[in-house]
Amino acid sequence: MMHKDDFVHAINTKGYCIIEDVVSQEFVARMGEKLLHAVEKESQNHSPEHRERNYGRVLMCPIYGGTFLAIYDKEKFIQPFEWILDEQCITYTLTSSCIPPQDKIYTCRIHVDYPRIIPNYHTILAGQLLLDDFTLENGATWLLPNSQHTVEMPDEDFFYANAERLVAKKGSCCYFNPRLWHAGAPNLTDKWRRCLLLGMIRPWMKQRLDIPRMLAQTDIDLSSLSEKALQKLGFFSQPPASYEEYFQPLHKRKFKQVVV
Repeated sequence: MMHKDDFVHAINTKGYCIIEDVVSQEFVARMGEKLLHAVEKESQNHSPEHRERNYGRVLMCPIYGGTFLAIYDKEKFIQPFEWILDEQCITYTLTSSCIPPQDKIYTCRIHVDYPRIIPNYHTILAGQLLLDDFTLENGATWLLPNSQHTVEMPDEDFFYANAERLVAKKGSCCYFNPRLWHAGAPNLTDKWRRCLLLGMIRPWMKQRLDIPRMLAQTDIDLSSLSEKALQKLGFFSQPPASYEEYFQPLHKRKFKQVVV
């Protein structure tokens, strides 16, 4: 088990840290099957141009329910986010990064996922949950260590000469500062390379999409979700829409501030 101090040190210096076996292999198998189903379903709703650019990506996995919502109760997977952002952190986005067989996607370029740098303060942490073994052949991500403080994109020759590959077993998670310069790679195999990408933020920040409102429009039974899952999905970080909501007892509020 990774020690908290070692994890925090790795994120603050190298910019990323890999932890193995954060979920079971049985869970990985169920998640992988569910994700490909979501990929196909989501692609049907896009225009041909959008589908070509984004095939393999699910913009917001929680709306497909089931296994995606179960990850919030996987303590070994969620805890490292809390080590960096505290226990009240919520979901910014839960998307996918899947590369089809014999193909590549738009993330196969040198880029960062987050534009802002606030010295000595984390507002966001990403976690890439591997649903297949990541290999040199199937598109293991390139990561440039200690580049999270670099504003300008590194020279391409420098990047590929110094970047490291995310070669790891399925069930592992690569947690990284989204300011880290990285790039995907082509999948040269005949099978999908699948993973989820969870971004967590401070509870006072805006989510990429309004997840509570999105889920309210689905047929998902929200009463079946644990309090932990609801909190991570942002249900306790909603600004009150009226005085009546604001002056509710604490346990009924949509924004549950931490009392210190």
